[in-house]
Amino acid sequence: MLNQFYANQLFIVAVIALLEAPLTMATRIEKLKFMGLSGVIGIVIFMLSFVVYFVLCVFGDDIGSKPVGGMEMFPQDWFGAAAAVPNIFFAITFQNNFFPLFKGMNGPTDKKMAWVAFSGVIFCATSYILIGLLGYSYVG
Repeated sequence: MLNQFYANQLFIVAVIALLEAPLTMATRIEKLKFMGLSGVIGIVIFMLSFVVYFVLCVFGDDIGSKPVGGMEMFPQDWFGAAAAVPNIFFAITFQNNFFPLFKGMNGPTDKKMAWVAFSGVIFCATSYILIGLLGYSYVG
C-alpha cells in the first residue's frame, strides 16, 4: 500500500510538470507568475496529502506502517548539522522575489507589501514546521 502512495505522488508531480511545460516557453515574463502559482499549489497539495496520509497511518491499520517516532532534536555529528544548511539557504531565498512582487502588485503600498511579506513568512514557517515534525515523527 505504501508503494501505491508513492505512485500517486509521482503521478501528481508528473501532472504538474506537464501543466508547467508550456509555461517554460513563455515569450513574455508576465506569464511566468502562473508557473510560480502552480508551484505553490503543488506544494500545498503535497502538504495536504502528507498530513492526510500521516493521520491515516496513525489511526488506520491497513494504510502503511505505523510511525516509528524517536525524533532527534539536534544532529549527533557535524555532518548532520551541515546537511541542514542547503535547506536553510533555500528557505530564505524568497528575498530575491521581494521587488518583483512589489512591482507586480495592484496599487502597491508599504502596508500591502508588509502584509504580503508577513503572510509569506507565516506560510513558509507553518509548512516547514508541520511537514518537518510529521515527517520526522513518521520515519524517526
